[in-house]
Amino acid sequence: SAFHALRQEHEWRGKFQVVLDTKVEDGGISSTVSERLSSISSLFSNDVSKSIQTQVEVLKSPSVLLPVFELSKNYQDKDSKFLKNWRYTDWQKNLNVELIPETVILEVSYSNTNKESILPVLEKISETYSIYSDANRKKSNANKVTFLNEQINQYKTKTLKSIILAEKFSNENNLTPVSEMTLGPSSPLNGVVRIGSSQEEIIKSSISEKVFLNDIMKIIKKDLDSTNNSDKLKTITESLQKVIDIKSNPILLEINQLETSLAMSEGILTKNDDKIKRLTERKEELYDKFKKSLIGIIKTKIAINNSQIDSNNREDGIFTKYRELIREVERNELTLANLENQKNTILLSSQIISEPWEMITKPELDKFPVGPRKKR
Repeated sequence: SAFHALRQEHEWRGKFQVVLDTKVEDGGISSTVSERLSSISSLFSNDVSKSIQTQVEVLKSPSVLLPVFELSKNYQDKDSKFLKNWRYTDWQKNLNVELIPETVILEVSYSNTNKESILPVLEKISETYSIYSDANRKKSNANKVTFLNEQINQYKTKTLKSIILAEKFSNENNLTPVSEMTLGPSSPLNGVVRIGSSQEEIIKSSISEKVFLNDIMKIIKKDLDSTNNSDKLKTITESLQKVIDIKSNPILLEINQLETSLAMSEGILTKNDDKIKRLTERKEELYDKFKKSLIGIIKTKIAINNSQIDSNNREDGIFTKYRELIREVERNELTLANLENQKNTILLSSQIISEPWEMITKPELDKFPVGPRKKR
């Protein structure tokens, strides 16, 4: 036995340390997308401690380290029969992959009687872990994009259905259509439906506009005629333009042209000239025609205001139901937009070359053997 001990080979060991990535890699998936959207990141992560331990077990497995095992065969001073029967589990006995207690630092050590094999094997393990971390990130991002694509398709359908339902309800109950609802100025999306006006605000706005239109109509009936020339007409049209598009009215355009022509003619002709008389008569006709046209337009607008007041001044639960439908449209639009934004962020992050896990110490060979020494 003494002779056997003297002949026994030294066992050498080397090691390196690396910091595992403990961050939940969400690829830009926000944990506070909205109060109505649960964090998608939680679908891709478990308890941190369980996740780290799972990583460690994977890093020990042949699915990751098989290339290293194949490399180590080159350093085995054994006959071909031995190598043929040498299994990964046999080689793994020389490998130790463990977390340093109370940390996320992974220590990888490898021992072998062949001193020359230690550093090449450890360097191959380090390289393999770097490749694995990048591949794992890409796979994780691909899974997230697949998931988000499914959710985006679902919410596109859901959003369209909610809009159709709200539009149908508004048509059946003579309410303001979804397409005319006020958009929120602080909304992160274009086109997200916001209930910017409450029931009371709509009624108040309609009543105020109705009073304004009635006042304008009184002025038109009393003061607007051809003798007031263009000043009064300009004042009335500018006031009405706030609520009604008047400037494109064909009668008004003809009046403006006639006013210009009449002013030029009066500069070179007398008031009794036939041309002046014809232009003046035409002007009176146009003013009378425009006055009637304006009164008709204003009455129509007042009728619309009355309809809005009636439709928003009801106590049968219709408006409450409509508000619920509008909120559903808003929720779906907001969720859809956030899903699309998150997908774009993940796709962008996938194009960025990620840093491998941080290596604290490089592969290094121990100064002294760790195996049995010769007995003195």
